[in-house]
Amino acid sequence: MSIFAPIDAATRLRFYLFSVLILALLSGCAFVIFSGWSYLASATALLLATIAFWIAFSQQRLLDTIARALGRLCAGDYSARIYADNVFGETALAASFNDAAEAVEGDISSLRVQLREHEAVLASMIEGVVAIDSADRVLRVNQAAAKVMGVSVAGALSKPLSQFVRHLELLRFVYDLRSSS
Repeated sequence: MSIFAPIDAATRLRFYLFSVLILALLSGCAFVIFSGWSYLASATALLLATIAFWIAFSQQRLLDTIARALGRLCAGDYSARIYADNVFGETALAASFNDAAEAVEGDISSLRVQLREHEAVLASMIEGVVAIDSADRVLRVNQAAAKVMGVSVAGALSKPLSQFVRHLELLRFVYDLRSSS
């Protein structure tokens, strides 16, 4: 389950009940202020209740929209955008989200291009190249290195380097190089 899932019904209900509680407090204040004018106090309370419910409903709808858009963004749909009315200044929030989503989309696109370029360079090299992580697991390997190690490129990924490299001096060189840096 995504942390950006739309807000569930129980949370929405708590939000609305909280709004009604605030409304009740405002109504009580209005009743005290207009204690001699009970019809005016009742009308004021009803108006405040309607306004509070409308505000709560509008903000909840905006939060649901943002949660769905963030969920799409996290799932890899970088075209997710938010469009909002400017009742409470939501367009600034929507514009900020859309700018951030556009920047993420551009960065991901740039990273994909760089990855294809690096893969093309690795594939075209005659020399064997192996990239390992801090735990000496194979991150990248080109075809020349895979041929020397006697494995497929896919078969070497995420495996310990020592599983493929049997030359003790080469392994010692790698370990010494890592410890010196």
